[in-house]
Amino acid sequence: MADAPEEGDLRAVMGAAYAILARSAHSREQVRQKLERKGFAAELIGLCLNRLDQRGYLDDADVARRWAQVMLKERCWGLFKAEQQLEQRGIDRELARQALGEAQRDFPQIDGARQALAGRFGKGAAEIPLPRVINFLRSRGFSAEVVYAAAREWEKQHTGHEPEIE
Repeated sequence: MADAPEEGDLRAVMGAAYAILARSAHSREQVRQKLERKGFAAELIGLCLNRLDQRGYLDDADVARRWAQVMLKERCWGLFKAEQQLEQRGIDRELARQALGEAQRDFPQIDGARQALAGRFGKGAAEIPLPRVINFLRSRGFSAEVVYAAAREWEKQHTGHEPEIE
């Protein structure tokens, strides 16, 4: 006996969702958006997401923690940029802040700023003007406090004197 059209449609949506999740961890919202782009009906997507939730395949908190670790430790992003990126990936703002707070305890922002500077300006560092260093750190989403602390260290290390940053 053939499946009813609705059951077959749900199987197709579930198959597409499993394929999405097999490639990498996704937030619930990301899976929804990708299924929408594939042309599946909103009602079927809702049923699919509920089944995935029931089976434990969707865990925005876990996804947020993983991404927060990558953004802060590997990509050397500041909290502002990382939070924005998590929100763009469908993570609730409070959940994003919580995940970033946990990640920051293991990898303080000043360490990320130092690592970002070393990666960007490692060679020929003495010739890099201080405003360029500051702008780079700001573009990475670091707070003003972290930017200026890292810039002071950078200037002192590469010129031998304290910069006049206020």
